[in-house]
Amino acid sequence: QRQMCIRDRDSTISINNKKSLTIFLDEFRRYENYVKKEVTFVNYVRDPKQAQVYVLFLSRETGSGGRENTLYFAGQKEFAGINDTLSFITKPLGTEDIRRRELVKVLKIGLMKYIARTPQRNNIIINYKPSIGEELPEEVKDKWNYWVFNISPDFNYRAEESYKNLEFNCRLSSNRITENWKIELFYENEYQESENVTPEKTYRTIRRTNTFQGLIVKSINNNWSAGVDTRANSSTRFNTRLSLSVAPAIEYNIFPYSQSTRRQLRFLLSLWAKNVQYNEETIFYKKSENLFGTSLRISESIYEKWGNIWSSLEGILFFHDTGVNRLEFDGGINYRIFEGLSLRIRGEISLIHDQLFLPIKESTPEEILLRVRQLKTNWEYRISFGFNYRFGSKYSNIVNPRFDRGRRGYRFR
Repeated sequence: QRQMCIRDRDSTISINNKKSLTIFLDEFRRYENYVKKEVTFVNYVRDPKQAQVYVLFLSRETGSGGRENTLYFAGQKEFAGINDTLSFITKPLGTEDIRRRELVKVLKIGLMKYIARTPQRNNIIINYKPSIGEELPEEVKDKWNYWVFNISPDFNYRAEESYKNLEFNCRLSSNRITENWKIELFYENEYQESENVTPEKTYRTIRRTNTFQGLIVKSINNNWSAGVDTRANSSTRFNTRLSLSVAPAIEYNIFPYSQSTRRQLRFLLSLWAKNVQYNEETIFYKKSENLFGTSLRISESIYEKWGNIWSSLEGILFFHDTGVNRLEFDGGINYRIFEGLSLRIRGEISLIHDQLFLPIKESTPEEILLRVRQLKTNWEYRISFGFNYRFGSKYSNIVNPRFDRGRRGYRFR
């Protein structure tokens, strides 16, 4: 492997130095403080319009559970039109320190084409360390053949004088992802038992859910893919003893999949068949039934200098009765209005006309209060929005981690 080290002769002179290159970091999140401490030959600004270089950091999970990390460099002002894209892969068993060190190295390399056009180039020293051994690395043979497995059990118990709650959750998953094939297997078991004690009565409730999903996808080309989604589940909340379904589908992405970290506009069309066996007789006097239908999902996501936006719209239609259907929309936006001020909006809405599982037996007041069963509804929605405003010095180079307790904050007793 080629290794390159880039450093400033005197890193201290760059703090709030007007002659230093100004950059704006977008989507760096938990790595931002580390980057600012390690890359000290530039000035960091809070407003992308004030930066000479805008840097966007995006990542996505690889088939092995690692991360494909991508840095997009966009020149602004006198560097307008000078853009670049650099990527690196981190292994699934690699530590956060390994990932952030590689991020800093790639960031420095990407900034050099801009530094080279400024007087700062006189303060930069570049060291090169050649690889040891063969000039061309040997092909690595994966003994697992790209398969990755994950087991995640979780147990939680809480008790008070008049309340007890037991929760158990176990997730098992395996996947095999290559450029041509994607195979995902997932199983989840959820168990929740609670007890509420009142002077009149003790209420005891139990919820059980089992879910299995298998997905096989074949890449056709850079825009098309096809696959089959199979599912099996049971749920006391949704009056389902056993549900089995299979859904062949095809997807088209207007943008090439190679650009998926920056932008996507995907159309997913599927046909499905389902056999359902219910715990109790439904409002349609069914104990079991075979169902057939189709669904169309449109989803998009875009990352730009002004922020990012994502949304999806899915329609589900049952063939035996077009009046049995569902329409779901969810989306959000993070929009940077001007220096220091950003807007966040997220919402979900569903129009529900497919509750075929509702039991004919009416729910008791206790079941309604404790939400043990799903109740009849024609819609549901959720929306959230907020603003964030920061003001003060436009430079943000200094990092001071003293007394830092992360998101938990500091609590005085």
